[in-house]
Amino acid sequence: MKSIVRLFLVWHIVLSRTLTSACEVGFVLHTVDFADFAAGDYVTVLPPNDNMRVQATSHTGGYTRQGPRVYDSNSTGGADSDLEVGVGNLLIIQETNKEEPDDNEDGGSIHFYFDATPVVLQSVTLVDNNIRSFVVCQRQGQHVYYVPTPAVGHGVVKTTYTRRDKLVDHCRV
Repeated sequence: MKSIVRLFLVWHIVLSRTLTSACEVGFVLHTVDFADFAAGDYVTVLPPNDNMRVQATSHTGGYTRQGPRVYDSNSTGGADSDLEVGVGNLLIIQETNKEEPDDNEDGGSIHFYFDATPVVLQSVTLVDNNIRSFVVCQRQGQHVYYVPTPAVGHGVVKTTYTRRDKLVDHCRV
């Protein structure tokens, strides 16, 4: 079965994300958010069925060895007040190898690999995106499309809609 995916992300790549497939014939409905993870967890696979892998890379600095890290945007008084936007758990690229989640100010990319079956990516929601960037999607190693994402500034939440007519197996945000 194919899935349609909606990602809710935050930049520096902070990712509050929900994966949802379309309610169309031939598609399976999934909802995956980071509620199953605790703040501070490092994430390398996502439910359901652990068939979605996640990796992080940083532009400069950053601690990506264990993958992206969960930041609770509902909490207050953390290392990143500009990420406290009340949308649940986000994925971030960790700044350094320390106990508290803290996003890398130089940003980077979070890669999503949909191993079991290709998906249709519906949207990406960025939080605290301070530079214009792109969502790049591929299938079988070939470029399928990219979507520009606007710079929105500190603490701002912005959804960007993607190409809903293309199957992909890898997306980089």
